[in-house]
Amino acid sequence: MVDKLHLSHPTRRSNSMVSRRSPQHALSYKRQRGAIGIMAALVMLMALAFLMLAIDSGRLYLEKRSVQRVADMAALEAVLRDGNCQASAGTTTAQTYAAENAQIRNGFTLDAQRTLVATCGNVDESGSRRSFTADTLGRAIQVDARREVPASLILGGIFGQQVTIVAQAVAAKREPLAALTLRTTLATVDSTQSPLLNALIGGLLGGSVNLSAVGWDGLAKSQISLLDYLDQLAINQGITAGDYQSLLEENLSLGTLLDVAATTLQQSGTSANLDAAIAGLTALSAVVPAASPLLQLGDLINVQSATQKAGLDTALNLLQLVQGTVELANSKSAAFASLPITVPGLSNVTLNIKVIEPPQLSAIGNPELAKADPYGPNQIAVRSAQIRTYLSIDLSGATDALDNLLQPAAGASLNSFLNSALNLNLVGAVGNLIGSLACGGLLPACNSMKVSAAQVLPDGRVDVMLDVAEAQARVTDYSCTSSTDKTLDVDVTTSALNLAVGKLGSDSADALDQIFNASSTPVAAPIALIKLGEQTLRPTSCLLGLCAGLQWAKAGGGWVSDPKLARFDVRSGLGLTLNSGVISSGVDVPLVYESTANQLPNVGEAPYEKSATANHNVVGNLRNTLAGIDLEPYASSSPRILDGLITSSVGLINSLLGSLEGIIKNVLSPLVDPLVNTLLDGLGIGLAEADVGANLTCGSRAELLL
Repeated sequence: MVDKLHLSHPTRRSNSMVSRRSPQHALSYKRQRGAIGIMAALVMLMALAFLMLAIDSGRLYLEKRSVQRVADMAALEAVLRDGNCQASAGTTTAQTYAAENAQIRNGFTLDAQRTLVATCGNVDESGSRRSFTADTLGRAIQVDARREVPASLILGGIFGQQVTIVAQAVAAKREPLAALTLRTTLATVDSTQSPLLNALIGGLLGGSVNLSAVGWDGLAKSQISLLDYLDQLAINQGITAGDYQSLLEENLSLGTLLDVAATTLQQSGTSANLDAAIAGLTALSAVVPAASPLLQLGDLINVQSATQKAGLDTALNLLQLVQGTVELANSKSAAFASLPITVPGLSNVTLNIKVIEPPQLSAIGNPELAKADPYGPNQIAVRSAQIRTYLSIDLSGATDALDNLLQPAAGASLNSFLNSALNLNLVGAVGNLIGSLACGGLLPACNSMKVSAAQVLPDGRVDVMLDVAEAQARVTDYSCTSSTDKTLDVDVTTSALNLAVGKLGSDSADALDQIFNASSTPVAAPIALIKLGEQTLRPTSCLLGLCAGLQWAKAGGGWVSDPKLARFDVRSGLGLTLNSGVISSGVDVPLVYESTANQLPNVGEAPYEKSATANHNVVGNLRNTLAGIDLEPYASSSPRILDGLITSSVGLINSLLGSLEGIIKNVLSPLVDPLVNTLLDGLGIGLAEADVGANLTCGSRAELLL
């Protein structure tokens, strides 16, 4: 069986199969082999094209990097060498420095194919993206470098096409940042101070505030981040995040400012003080009157334009923020606070307070610009509020004491004084209580005659005004040898105090208007405590040369038996007036903060505080000023006005003047404590002193910003 098995040869079989193919199949096979060759050629051409593209792209990328490096290095050197774009500053400008760097140190020869332009300006980092704005006075430098190169190594040689490589770089030194803050004198609030704060803040708002001592104390002990506050305010107002300058210039209601502060504080965590502060802010916002004026936060916080975002990362005391915003609102409204105060010997004394100029709580900016012009638009300065207080005092309680002085001896001296000083010819009198007069000779009847008379406290009101001018602190110089060796010079002008006592208006309402709405400090006119003059008197009968049944002439004609209803012609008056500068002008106190003494932390850290105090005992000076009031005799041309000061014949009534002054001093001297305590405890304002906190962050070397 095996021998019969036939195995066909494979090659022979294959040949037989091929021989059996049709001519059409053979032709198709040859055509396929030709198509593959064409496709291979196309693939090779495409690969060559991509290779050329890759080479050109890589070449252009390297050219771009080369030009970008030239722009970067040129911008950095121009900034490092303090290049400028001001023609008046000389020939060594930013353009010169940038060109030198490009040509000498980077081989970028400037010609028709290579150009380089340097522009000065400012970099705005307030938004989500940095942007450059040209400004010849700017401290940043932008370099625009351009180079023309062939568009392609292969085709460029054929068609001669050129492409311009453009590179831009912006460099600047990180500017130094300085911050000043004015600290409130209220560090804590207890139950004895909270009623005063409620009355004072409520009055300045034009409403009613009833916040507990815990709420006020929580505000006094809590801080808020200015940066977080501004960011939350931007969300609340729908303003672009980071556009802080627009936020500071936005017109906002006081309620909005307080509500946003509470919202920001809620994101800071929880604690007893924070919870109390949030509750306090919410309660204060609820009582803000609907007609409250719109405010700009920039009036409280001074931030130089183009200040870096990091410079806003500072802390604000919440009680100070509340006081500042309320005082700002009060300065723009007609509202004033009226506080009843207790003064021994007086009743119904009301202290009226109004903010004339609002405070500026914080200032941030470049100390280099502030140093160049400490009072210019780039100043870094803070100030306290200018506060004016007014008291209308009823002296009717002193009437009896004054009446007792006008006894016969005093009346005789007054008569002599009037006759001598004013050349009058008055018959001797005993005050305005005349019992009898001698008739002339033995005539059966007495003629009418002019007699001296006095009126005690005809007006019955004395006006007292205390004007507390703003205290100021501003950066005047700085040095930054290194981050650990730096100084900041701050000039502090303590507040001036002006005191006026006398007549400041025709009545209390007019005095309020004159004091709170005057553009300048009002001047007090003398107010008559005792008016001296003459009355016409006649007796109705005479007996043995003595007159009795005295009558006084009335103003409209006729006679009355009560001298108080009779005509009284004022000739003089013992007037009280005081226009005194307790501290007539602010005292300059230079402060120097030094890092070597751990007195100058970076911006964003807790500030180091120093006190600037004038060399004055303010409370003592106020007491001495009020206790040093003098009564002077004045001439009068009308029943209501005291005119010129009388300087002659004063010695005739020196004893009387001394006694009167003693009575008035005892009335006015006790006013000092309630005046001072209200300002210190209620408004957190130091008299003739200022507590100033300072921070300084030194700038860095040049760096690329764009």
